[in-house]
Amino acid sequence: LMPLEDHFFQWCKSENKWMEAGLAGVATAASYNPELAGVLRDGYDVVFSRDKAQWQENLHRLAADQTLRQTIGRHAREAVYQTHLVTCEENFRQVVSRMCGTGEGLAEKR
Repeated sequence: LMPLEDHFFQWCKSENKWMEAGLAGVATAASYNPELAGVLRDGYDVVFSRDKAQWQENLHRLAADQTLRQTIGRHAREAVYQTHLVTCEENFRQVVSRMCGTGEGLAEKR
C-alpha cells in the first residue's frame, strides 16, 4: 500500500516504493500522482486511487480478487526487470543508451 500525500517530495519517493513491491511480484495500491502516472499503468502494474472512496473500492477489489493481485504483481515485476534493473551487460547498454543516447563501446571502457 502506498497512500502518499499529494506533495512533490512524496511523488519523488513513490516509484522506489512501487519498485520494491514489484521486485517481489506484489501488487501495489497507490495514491495517484503525476510522477507514477508517467511510468505506470493503472490496472496493469499498479492500482491508483485519487480519493477515499476510490481507495475503499480498490482495496476491496484487490482483497477479493487473487487473480487480479497476482496479475498486477506479475506485470509490476516484469516492468521492474525491463526498465529499472541492470541485470547483464546487454541490459546495461540498453539502459545507458536510453538515458544518454548511446550505449555503444561501454564494455571496452570499463
